[in-house]
Amino acid sequence: MFRRCVCFLVFITCFKASVGWAEITVSKTQDLSFGTYIQLSDNASISWQDAGDCVVSGLYKQATCQLGMLQINDPGDWWQIGGRYEKVYHFTSGTVTFNGCLITVSNIYLHSNDVEIDGNVSEWNFRSSNEYTNLSISADIQISENCEPGTYTSSLSFSWIARGPADIAHYDSGTVSLPLSITFNSRLSVNQTQEMDFGSIVKNDTGGTVVLSPTNQVAYNGVYAANSATSEGIFAVDGIAGRTVYITLPSEVLLYNENNSTLSVNNFVSNVGNSLTLGGTDISGNGSFNVGATLNIPPNATEGNYSGTYTVTVSY
Repeated sequence: MFRRCVCFLVFITCFKASVGWAEITVSKTQDLSFGTYIQLSDNASISWQDAGDCVVSGLYKQATCQLGMLQINDPGDWWQIGGRYEKVYHFTSGTVTFNGCLITVSNIYLHSNDVEIDGNVSEWNFRSSNEYTNLSISADIQISENCEPGTYTSSLSFSWIARGPADIAHYDSGTVSLPLSITFNSRLSVNQTQEMDFGSIVKNDTGGTVVLSPTNQVAYNGVYAANSATSEGIFAVDGIAGRTVYITLPSEVLLYNENNSTLSVNNFVSNVGNSLTLGGTDISGNGSFNVGATLNIPPNATEGNYSGTYTVTVSY
């Protein structure tokens, strides 16, 4: 007789249930750049169009604006793998301060092609059930003084809260910082168009001076001209029309001959004083000025051809 034995194996599996959602994150994906400019006025502004480009006043645009970008990442709800409840998002912005120049930020805007946003220039609300929601940020700025050339930076802070359906108490919140920048380039140059020349001089035993005016008028004191032409220095300035350019001349320079003997030149003076307002239009500003000086000849000066250089500096 045979007996049949039947065996049963029982497997018990434990299940754990959780209520809530995976952590939502908000991160910066692109800085907000107001562009690169040559500043034409100490009262300039930048504002944004809906198309995403910026309109400027009192500035010459060299590189255009770039929208700031934030991205919301909602990984999904724990009890629905890959699923997402619709969340209500609330964003608020902080204040912005640029150091180094008087630049005021206003009219901050949040835009999105993914969701419809309600709000004003400091608070916004929208709903989204997307895994990724992209936000673009723009703002207007007012520039109230002439900024030195360089890049000015700041940051715009956003606080945010994400809430789920009314029957779920859980919500996420955090802050995200968006870097801001604007760059100003210089538009100012000066070039010599005529060299200063004291001409040929005959000295005596007591020495003397040659005073050359910015209009090429010459006064000889204790020395004599040797029937040669003289010329004042002439300089051309290119810059921003309407801006005042300040001129700095040297206090003294030395001229050297073939044997390394020296003569000194001082009392440099220009025909416009220490400043000049440029004419023209926008960045095609232009002007010119003349320079004269005094050549000092000591009693023991040796013969020769003397030459040297002097530095003229212009600045806004």
